[in-house]
Amino acid sequence: MLSLPKLIGLCLILWIVWRVFRAIDARKANIASKNDQTDNGNQSQQKANRNSIDLEECAICKAWVAQENCGRDDCPYQS
Repeated sequence: MLSLPKLIGLCLILWIVWRVFRAIDARKANIASKNDQTDNGNQSQQKANRNSIDLEECAICKAWVAQENCGRDDCPYQS
């Protein structure tokens, strides 16, 4: 049978569990925020590395280049 002290005890336990989970979430958010602040340069470099590069075959030297000069004097991709 439920009694008033049991209901109060159950509510107290639920409140404590709820506060613990809120504290854990706040800690995770704080750690994620600190990681975002320290990794801004590294993260932008990683995003740049994920981008794809369109390669084309150079008509002169037959090397695959990213529309950049291959180093030859007669390269069609002059910079």
